Amino acid sequence: IPENVPVADEFSCFSREFEPDACDVPQPGEDVQDWELLRSLGTNLRTLIDEDSFYPEIESLFDFDAFLTMWAVDSTIAHWDAYSFTIINNYRVYHDPSTGLWSMFPWGIDQTFNGGGDVDPFGSDAILVNQCINDVECVAAFGQRLGDIAVLFESLGLATTASAIHDQLQPFVYADTRKEYSNEEWEQQHQDMQSWIADRPARIRQYLDEFGL
Repeated sequence: IPENVPVADEFSCFSREFEPDACDVPQPGEDVQDWELLRSLGTNLRTLIDEDSFYPEIESLFDFDAFLTMWAVDSTIAHWDAYSFTIINNYRVYHDPSTGLWSMFPWGIDQTFNGGGDVDPFGSDAILVNQCINDVECVAAFGQRLGDIAVLFESLGLATTASAIHDQLQPFVYADTRKEYSNEEWEQQHQDMQSWIADRPARIRQYLDEFGL
């Protein structure tokens, strides 16, 4: 959003917070910190919002097809600590000079699967997500992508992979006398993960049904 980008011709650090982060002034000969591209992105996005013309016009700014996939995967694996939901965290944006489009990449994917619990795909404070949810064509495109990802999730054999990892680690976990949990607690976590993997696609489809998609 435009308010988060430093004012032109004034030195400050870029931050999604409403005050600058601490940083060092570039030394002579170093690259100047120029936020013009981000400033332009924020301004253009705000224009689309103000003109109520978000989708598919956003595709002239963003690789939005890839964004829909990221959002759908975040939802399916319960990546709550992501851009896609209320935290609005763990992401990077990249401007491709060959296409003029921006892309968003997930980052820090460590709070996922059973550790992420149950994440509502449609519960978000993020601008790109909310604008899509409020656009009939856009949310329909997301709903289709989310359903596709649920099918893909089922096809990956994740429960088998989790069991293989469990079996590989088990003797070392049991032998560790300094671990901060019991063997029984560790085994329960594995069983909870297996149940979560088995139930997640149906839960995603329930969210789609409840949203009318």
